[in-house]
Amino acid sequence: MAGLLRRYRIGQLTGRRRRAVVPRITLFVRPECHLCHDAESMLLRSFRRREIEIVDVMSSLELENRYILRVPVIAVDGQELAEGQITMADMQSIRRALVQTRDGKLSL
Repeated sequence: MAGLLRRYRIGQLTGRRRRAVVPRITLFVRPECHLCHDAESMLLRSFRRREIEIVDVMSSLELENRYILRVPVIAVDGQELAEGQITMADMQSIRRALVQTRDGKLSL
């Protein structure tokens, strides 16, 4: 019986459904940026199941002013975690940050 109960989440045992919180990964890029293409490829290989939003910083003057010299920039739930030449070590840091995400907020 105990083994059967362990297969259910607490929300299912109490009759309430809990929705899984999936953090949003945002990649800020600009056209014809080889570092941006590399970062996008790394993200797609590392986080296939997660929702990845790719934002062209040239789409708005505000984004252009903020990110043009820093792209690519990777943010998780709005918090910038990596920029410039993205490495596998950066991907591991992002993965650790995603594991630490609770209640839809990043707790680093």
